Amino acid sequence: MSKPASFKRIVFGMHHGAPDDNTLRIVAELAEIMRMPLLGLYAADPGLIDLAGLPFAREFRPLGGGWRALDVDRLSREVELAAGRLEQRFSRTVKDLPIDTSFRVIRSSISNMMAAISEAGDIVVVTEPANPADRATHQSAVLVEAAFRSDAAVLLVPHRIARRGGPIVAIATEPDDPAVRAAAGIAAAIGEKLVLVESDRAAGQQSAPGLEVEHLTPKIVHLTDASGICSALAHVAERLVVMTRGAFDDAVPAMVASMRHIPVLVVDPAGQRN
Repeated sequence: MSKPASFKRIVFGMHHGAPDDNTLRIVAELAEIMRMPLLGLYAADPGLIDLAGLPFAREFRPLGGGWRALDVDRLSREVELAAGRLEQRFSRTVKDLPIDTSFRVIRSSISNMMAAISEAGDIVVVTEPANPADRATHQSAVLVEAAFRSDAAVLLVPHRIARRGGPIVAIATEPDDPAVRAAAGIAAAIGEKLVLVESDRAAGQQSAPGLEVEHLTPKIVHLTDASGICSALAHVAERLVVMTRGAFDDAVPAMVASMRHIPVLVVDPAGQRN
């Protein structure tokens, strides 16, 4: 088994809303299956420390006397401790994997970290927080936005995974859709069937020789929105969906991942064409 030729490594960007152990295991398993190096990144945002030093910055302690000035030294120590704990958990999760793994703490904001570290050929992982309240936080939104602004492919991983086996699906909306090439490479690398869900315009996509391929051209659903895509996948039992950036509204891939409970890989058109 070899890694997909189009990709070089998986980059797992994290912030202080750290992923739980289940999410860490899911990402590590994906890296192992795809035989790709895994880089864990933690953004220790210096802006948080700078904010704590402003004279108007306050925190509320219900059991400690109400509103108080933020303690910059204490906040700095908490950031360091959080990074150390996450590195230990990451190392514990990946220690037995037969792939290259590493962990780095970056003194930067999430958006700057992604811009500086990720590059074409990377797959940047964005995980859905376990706590629903955390999914609407500024940090989570910034991470998603930064990932989509990078040159890397973006892997959206829901908190709960429905299955860890099954075909690789490409959603093809155009002739020679880049999602097909990426999905075919992954399917070949991990030994799974390839399912091409094609619009009328994209019907008859070519894929890599030697793969088991199934073509689906739904006639009564639209492949431009999440509900139509999920309807087309109703009987597929897929393990991964691949879509092309720019072919859909930016919110659609995350909605598909959440509704189907499977990872969705969003590839960049320029990075997937010869």
